[in-house]
Amino acid sequence: MSQLRCLHVLLGMTIPLAPLSVAFACGPFLPSRILIENDAAFLELPYSTFAYEAKRVPTPYPPPFRAVAPAMTEGDTLGNAQVAQTEAIDLEQLTQALTAIQPDPAKRDKILADYGAVRRALAEHAQKVVAREEQLWSGMTDATRPPEIVLTAALAVPEGLPGEFADYLRGAIAYHGKQTAAARQAWQDLLNRPPEQRRQRSVWAAYMLGRSYLGDNPSEALRWFQQTRELAQQGFPDPLGLAAASLGWEAQLALKQGHYAPALELFRVQLEAGDPAAPISLLLATRHAAADADANARTACAQNPTARRLVTGYLVSASLLKGDAKVAAWLDSFKTVDAPVEDADRLAWAAYQAGNFDLAQGWLAKASAQAP
Repeated sequence: MSQLRCLHVLLGMTIPLAPLSVAFACGPFLPSRILIENDAAFLELPYSTFAYEAKRVPTPYPPPFRAVAPAMTEGDTLGNAQVAQTEAIDLEQLTQALTAIQPDPAKRDKILADYGAVRRALAEHAQKVVAREEQLWSGMTDATRPPEIVLTAALAVPEGLPGEFADYLRGAIAYHGKQTAAARQAWQDLLNRPPEQRRQRSVWAAYMLGRSYLGDNPSEALRWFQQTRELAQQGFPDPLGLAAASLGWEAQLALKQGHYAPALELFRVQLEAGDPAAPISLLLATRHAAADADANARTACAQNPTARRLVTGYLVSASLLKGDAKVAAWLDSFKTVDAPVEDADRLAWAAYQAGNFDLAQGWLAKASAQAP
């Protein structure tokens, strides 16, 4: 039985029926499990997941870039796999660049070895930082919070590197060493080079400039994330998929400012781009919006088709808000817009779960007969 037909049946059961004069010995044929399960089990709607509901929501616009998911082996986390991916691509691109400008194999190998040692030290530090962040995500208290990871190795930029690689590495060393101003200056120096001298690292530098401003200057961070995508659109190489990743960081900025509708749009586009971090990011963002949005933010989400359908999908799936008064507040916000037919079955479902049968019946009347 489809979810829509099931909802019709359940709503019909809430209305007293007049006695029927004729009884039939055959049919309707219902599952035999209803003979052994209690009424509450029968009155439950079909189960859904947010992952399924989110994929049903059309992306507000096609993603202009595709994510580049790292190869993962058993035991890998996404963060560690991305660190390894960055290191491998960095060394591969440097090898290609040196082959073009350094004819002496011995000198080329020496530069690669020196660079590889620095890159390996940075990667090991980054993996420790990722591990700490994953521990923090597990909900540690202040008493059990792991100490901040500090880069202790004295690292230097090797001689003989192409200019853009030297600039980027100088910025990376400073960034991991908590010398943010020096890191920004190095990446700005890189981007000040003529375009033909910064083909390989322009997107990387703009992206990291955005990351560097996340904590203290959201407007500047936003500017650099948008610049990341502009550079990729101009044809500067983006082998790590940083343009797609920048969508998620921009969405986080919007989320922290309480701009839930644009945040959910960006996360949905990032999901469509294939970013492996997008599914959990979209779930957490929608959960945050559903729980924390005030009346104005709820109205903005109700008027935004993507945000409205994502929040509705969250409410009808395994939501943490079952029985919460916020569900009724969201339903009130949704009533203020003339939602299209394709939203009606989910809105009816959410209203039914909240016990608002009249509202559910009203939405159901608008739903397409072909709704799943």
